[in-house]
This record gives sequence, C-alpha cells and structure tokens, in this order.
Amino acid sequence: MPYPWKTVINHKKLNFLGQLCNLPCLYIGPMAKRVFNIRLTHFQYMNDQSLGFIPDINRILTTYALHYVLDRYLSDGVFPSKCAWKTIIYEKNIQRSNSELFHECVDSYPTCDPLILRSDGVSCI
Repeated sequence: MPYPWKTVINHKKLNFLGQLCNLPCLYIGPMAKRVFNIRLTHFQYMNDQSLGFIPDINRILTTYALHYVLDRYLSDGVFPSKCAWKTIIYEKNIQRSNSELFHECVDSYPTCDPLILRSDGVSCI
C-alpha cells in the first residue's frame, strides 16, 4: 500500500530533523547546528513564528506523538542515533497509516463489526 504524499513528506522532514540534531561539530557543522539550535530555542520560548521548518516540525512531532524527543534534545542535548531515529519514525508512520486506514474502513463500512481486527489494528474486511 503506497503512503499518501503527506506521510512521505513528513517522513523526509523528520529524517532531516534527525540529521540536524545529530550533526557533528566539524567543518560546516558548528554554524548550521548553532543556527538550528538558536531558531529552535527561539521558537520554543517565543512561539511567534507560524511558517517555516521549525513550526512545521513542531506540528509533525505533535501529530506523531514524538514531541518528547525534541523536549529531551532541548533540555539535555540528547537525540536518538541515526539508526534509532529512523526506526522510531518508520514505526510511527506505520502506526499512523494503519490507524488512518482502520478509521477509513470503519467510516466506509459502518455496519461492520469493529471487533474484527488484525493484531496491527487494521480491519479484516
């Protein structure tokens, strides 16, 4: 089942967030990471920005219930490794897609018994 474009774009944005947070402090890294951290901190405390990467990431993290990762990064400077982050966002995308598919099926077939589910939450219709 192909993912909707919105899901694919959100996945790419979350990957980019992981790259920024795990950016090493070599060569161009210090400047890019410093700018990112300053903008992130400014958004967290001022929250007067409605467009751009940081507000978009904030919305996506809230949608996928991943805001705790960013909160930990801001408070402790700790972010999951590249491999761990990719696993986390892949699992969240799958869970969200399955949930959306289930609700779409229930809405399409209201007379269906919602108790007939597979272990991953998708209706067996």
